[in-house]
Amino acid sequence: MLLTTTAELRQYLPAHQLDNLDGLTGFIDNSEHDFLLEKIGAPLYKALIEHYEELSDKDSILPGGSPLTPWHQLIHLCQRPIAFDTFYRAADVQAVSTNSSGLNIVATDGYDAADTDIIDRYKKRLNQEAHKGIDRLLVTLEEWAEDLSSLADGTEPDEETQEKKDIIDLWRKSRYFYLAEGLFINTARKLNEFIDFYESREKFIQLLPDLRYCQEFVIRPELGDALTDDLMAKMQNGKLSDVERKAVRLAQYALALKVEARSNLFKRAEAKDEAIGAMTRMTDYLKANQSGLDAEAVKTSPFYEAPKAEVKPTEPEKPVEPWKNNRKGNKLFVARAIE
Repeated sequence: MLLTTTAELRQYLPAHQLDNLDGLTGFIDNSEHDFLLEKIGAPLYKALIEHYEELSDKDSILPGGSPLTPWHQLIHLCQRPIAFDTFYRAADVQAVSTNSSGLNIVATDGYDAADTDIIDRYKKRLNQEAHKGIDRLLVTLEEWAEDLSSLADGTEPDEETQEKKDIIDLWRKSRYFYLAEGLFINTARKLNEFIDFYESREKFIQLLPDLRYCQEFVIRPELGDALTDDLMAKMQNGKLSDVERKAVRLAQYALALKVEARSNLFKRAEAKDEAIGAMTRMTDYLKANQSGLDAEAVKTSPFYEAPKAEVKPTEPEKPVEPWKNNRKGNKLFVARAIE
């Protein structure tokens, strides 16, 4: 497990009066496997467990001590959602005691038992904090991944950078890796430019099926396979021309609005009509600027219009002057009379 001491737990829930975590071990294990593991992927989770178990003093990675390595920073970031999700799972069970007499409300000397309303509000806040912890964790991993992508080829990484690289290489194997390959909108931050959903990474993951559907069955048929693949490749490599960059931007607008209109996570009724308008604007721009797109890729697009052959103007025929005697160049042929 990644959280085993009461001192670690107190960083997130300072009001608890637990002497040990024995009664929460099962909940902590469930939180790590059911809530955390899918976000970071099994390979990275396994590596984190190995680094955590190597610590001789588990409390040494608490904030305020010596500077933390990337591995220890990541362990600390994982502990926050684990702590809140653990108490979220355990809240109802902790409020009830089971014995030979049946079910009883738990109470201790000097404390009043929490009523149903307090427990509900407590659980709601725990759930919110657990998801905020996941967002902070994923944002940090995204930032590390982007920092690494900006390193010049052939640059020798220092120890800290190498640790981050090892972490990101393992995270790439997770379905929560920040870059959704093959999509015009491939990050939560990019989608948030068009739809304000507070850059929730978890919500972005929920929207991936809709993003893929709308791109493959709505956007791709309008662009054509060759142009879609060409724009996608250039976008990923940072080689878009000005015309192509605007074409991608319009495709992103259309894709975002189509997803908003399709997904039950959003309720804005205007999104459907706006999506239709965005699609029209995209195709109109492509038609008017097809000369600025890849010549071969654009040929198979539905909107493609072959350039008309240039017709050269014909020279007017010169008028033929009547035959005149004694004009230079005129010759008179006289046929012999037939007898």
